Amino acid sequence: MQNANEVVITDKQSGGLDAGRLIGGLALLIPALLLYIAVQLVPLFNTISASYTDVNFPGRPGEFVGTANFERLTEDRALVQAITYTIAMVAVRIVVVATVPLVIGLLVGGQGFSGRSTNRLLMTLIAVLASPIAIATLYRAFLAPIWGREPSPLQFAQPPLASPDTAPQTLIQLDVLITVGIAMAVGGAAFIAVMRGRRVSHSAGRAGIGVWLLGILLAAASFPQTLDLALTLTGGGPGNSTLTFGLKLYSDSFRTLRLGYAAAEVITALPGLVVIGILIWLVVTFLRLRLRFTPAPERAEGAGVYGILSLPLIILLGLPILGLVLWGVWLAVSNNGFAELGDRLNIPQALTNTMAAPWIAIWFVQLPLTYLLGLSLGFIRPLGRLGSDILFLIFILLAIIPPELLGIQWFLSLAAPMVE
Repeated sequence: MQNANEVVITDKQSGGLDAGRLIGGLALLIPALLLYIAVQLVPLFNTISASYTDVNFPGRPGEFVGTANFERLTEDRALVQAITYTIAMVAVRIVVVATVPLVIGLLVGGQGFSGRSTNRLLMTLIAVLASPIAIATLYRAFLAPIWGREPSPLQFAQPPLASPDTAPQTLIQLDVLITVGIAMAVGGAAFIAVMRGRRVSHSAGRAGIGVWLLGILLAAASFPQTLDLALTLTGGGPGNSTLTFGLKLYSDSFRTLRLGYAAAEVITALPGLVVIGILIWLVVTFLRLRLRFTPAPERAEGAGVYGILSLPLIILLGLPILGLVLWGVWLAVSNNGFAELGDRLNIPQALTNTMAAPWIAIWFVQLPLTYLLGLSLGFIRPLGRLGSDILFLIFILLAIIPPELLGIQWFLSLAAPMVE
C-alpha cells in the first residue's frame, strides 16, 4: 500500500501584489517579527555593544575600552588553536553531510511504502540515540579502567583521550558518529523525498541540488556548535589539543566571566554566518525550493535490490552508536544501575523539567510561528516575489545566529535582577 501524502521538494510560482494580500501577509509576519526582535536582534545588538566594554559580571556595566578586546583576539594563541581545530571538525561534518544523506536517499527513495517506513524507523532510532551528551558520557565510561565493579577488559596503555597526539582525532571520530546518525535521519529524509519526487515532478532534480547545497551550508554553520563533546570528554585538553570555538567561548563567558572579551569572540563568527545565511537564501530563492504533497509513485525498478543494500548500510553506519548504547544498558543492568537511579533521582520530575520547556516551545511557539511565516512569505507573498524574498533573507539572517552566540546577553539579562 502506498502512502498518498508524502513530501516532495519542488518549486512554486507566485502571485501578484494587491491590498488584501499585503495586509493579510504582513499581519501573519507580526508574531515571528516580534519574537525575532526580542530573542535575536536585541541580544545581538547588545552583544556588539558589550564587545567594546570590559563587562565581567551581571548587573555591573563595564567601562568602554574601544577596540581593545579585538586587539587581544589577535594575540590569543588558544583562540587560534580553537578556531583551527574547529575548522577541521566542521570540514569533516561537511563531508559526512555531503555524502551520507545522498547515498541513503538514492537507496531508500526508490523503495515502496513498507521499505521506506522500515528504513526511516531505523534511521530515526539511531538519530535519537545520537545525543552528544549521552554518547560522550557512555564513551567516557567505556574507556574507563573500571566497568562498574570489575576491571575493564580493554586496559589501554594510554587512553586515546589522554594524549595530545590521539585526543583530537578521537574527538572528531566521535563527532562523525553523531553527525552520521543525525544526517541519516534528517538529510536522508529530504533526499528520500527528492528521489521519489524525481519520478513525478520535473523540478525534483533542481530540488535535489538545492537540498545537497543546503545540507553543506547548514553543516558549515554549525561552527559555533562545538561545545558538548569537548566539554564533557576533554575540557579542551590535553594541552588545548581539543579546544573548540564553542568551548573557548563558553570558558571565557561563564568560567572566567570575561564577558566583554567573549562578546568580541562572538563578533568574529558573525561575518561567516552572515555569508552562509545569504548563500542559503540564494539557494532557496533562485532554485525556488518549496514543499508540496504529491501522490506516491509506483515502486522503482530494482526496489528490492535497494532494500537489500539500504538496511545493512544503515545498520553499519549506526552500529557504533547502537553498540555503545547497548553496552551502556548492559553495564547499568549488571551493576543495578537502574534501581539506584530510581532511588537517587525523581525520574518523573527530572523528565518534566527536561522536556516540558522544549515541548512547549516547539508546539506552541516554533511550529505555529514557522507555519505563519511560511504561509506569508511562501504562499501569500504580501510584497510580491521580490519583496517577500527580501523579507525572507532578513529572517534567515536572524535565524542563522545560534543560541551559543547570544548566550552572553541572555545570561546578563536574566542574571542581572538576581544580583541587584
